Amino acid sequence: MKRLIPFALLIALLAAALVHAEKEKVDAPVGANAVLYLIADSQRDLTRMPSAFTRLSDEEEAKFGEQIARRLLEVRELSANQQKAEALVQATAARLAPFRTRRLPIKAYYYPGEYNAFALPGGYIFIGGDLLAAMKTEDQLAAVIGHEIEHIDRYHCAELMQIEVAMRKIPMSAVARIPIAVFIAGYTKGEELEADREGVRLAAKAGYSAAGALDMFALFAKLESGDSRASTPQGEVAGIALSAVTGYFRSHPLAPERVAQIKTMIAREPSLAAPAQRPLVLPDHGRGDRGWDQQDR
Repeated sequence: MKRLIPFALLIALLAAALVHAEKEKVDAPVGANAVLYLIADSQRDLTRMPSAFTRLSDEEEAKFGEQIARRLLEVRELSANQQKAEALVQATAARLAPFRTRRLPIKAYYYPGEYNAFALPGGYIFIGGDLLAAMKTEDQLAAVIGHEIEHIDRYHCAELMQIEVAMRKIPMSAVARIPIAVFIAGYTKGEELEADREGVRLAAKAGYSAAGALDMFALFAKLESGDSRASTPQGEVAGIALSAVTGYFRSHPLAPERVAQIKTMIAREPSLAAPAQRPLVLPDHGRGDRGWDQQDR
C-alpha cells in the first residue's frame, strides 16, 4: 500500500497541473518538461494556500526581508561609476514609490552582475548592472522597477518566503538561509503576468510610457536562449541564468506573450503609451560593469 502513495501523489499533481493549465491558459510546448513545469507551478500554488491565511505584517516582512537582503549588501563593492548608476536607479524608484499600494519603503539597489532584476520581501529591489547597461530609456528602467514593486505590493515575495520556510522546515528567524535564486526564479506564470500588468500601470501613474515595457520585452526576446548558471556564493546573483531574467522561471510566460499582453493594454488605454520616453544617461553607458570598473581603477 505504501508503494502506491508516491504514485497517487504524482497523479494528484498531474491533475492539479491540468487544472492550472486551464485556469492560466498556459501556452507551453508539448513534452515532459512542460508537464514538470506545470506541476512545479501547481505545487507552489497549493502550498501557498495556507500562507495567505497567515499573512505577515509589514513590520515582520521588513525584518525578515532585511536579513535576506543583507547577504547581498554586505558583499557588494561598487566603483564610483556604479554608485552613480545606483543613484539613477534609486531616483527612478523614488518616482514610482508614491504610487505603490502598500506602505513598505522601496529600497532599490544596483548589483554588479549580468542581466537580472529581482525583488526581496520587505521592499528590496536589485537591478543587475548588465541589464541596466542594455537600457536606453528611463521608461525601460521604470518598467522593470515597477514590475518588481508589484511582486512586493501583491505579497508574491512574502508568500514565497513563507512557502520556502515551510518546505525547508526552518524557523522564520533563519530566512537568511533561503537562496537568493529562489526569489529570482520562484514565481508562477500568473504572478509574472500580474506584475507585468500592474507594473505598467504603476509606471504610467508616475508619468512613464508603457512603450518602455514593450522595449524591454523585445530585448528579453533576443536574450531568451541564454542558460548559464553561477555556483559561488558571491556570484549567486551576478551569474544567475540569463533565462531567469527573461522569463524569471522556466514555466513563466515567454517574451512574446508578455508583449502581447502589454499591447492589448495599450490598445484599450492608449494613454498608457502617450508620454515620450526619456533617455537614460548612465556613466560610460553601454560599457557594462567591467568597463566601469576598469575606468575607475
